[in-house]
Amino acid sequence: MPGEVFGFEHGGAHRWAELANRLFGMESTDAPLPAGFILELDRPEWRFLKRELLWSTGPLSVAANVAGVGRLQIQNPSTSQRLVVITSFVAIAPAAAGTYDITVDGAIIGSTAANSALDARVPLVGGTTRQVASRNAIANNLPTPSGTRVDRITAPAGVDAVSRVPPIVLIPNSLAEISAITVNIAQTFLAFGYERPVLPDELAA
Repeated sequence: MPGEVFGFEHGGAHRWAELANRLFGMESTDAPLPAGFILELDRPEWRFLKRELLWSTGPLSVAANVAGVGRLQIQNPSTSQRLVVITSFVAIAPAAAGTYDITVDGAIIGSTAANSALDARVPLVGGTTRQVASRNAIANNLPTPSGTRVDRITAPAGVDAVSRVPPIVLIPNSLAEISAITVNIAQTFLAFGYERPVLPDELAA
């Protein structure tokens, strides 16, 4: 008979005990795991249990404008009470070779939409979307990128350009964006990240 793994005798933890038994052929009752063996570490499905929500903007297209550059902005609203972490910006397969700036604290875009949750446990809004607190916006009204540049990336035509910066952390009432540096080119952008509740002490320097 397979052994019981100490600490994993009850509830959902049984699946870990089953894994350990299959891996190590454990037979003794209340057998400990082998030293240093990690079954799982920060599983994606655990994030919801600590109120951390994965999100995506989905692909968002910006029309060409002879006087403006295409850009995608992620905003953490002033009322969110959450930290928003951007893990990646992407310029999706541009039609022409392009260069893009990743910036923070740029010119705010007024018309926004909620980012989409990547966990089906987040309730549907209006029966159609699963929303998080962070928001996205697209625009093509500026002649050049705005804000403080933290990365610059390039891509050949038809190849995704993916940001290289470490995750960007947004406190309430802050923003970051990806922006083309050349005007009059249609763009499709995408961003991924996660967000979680923020404590007052986390906002202090």
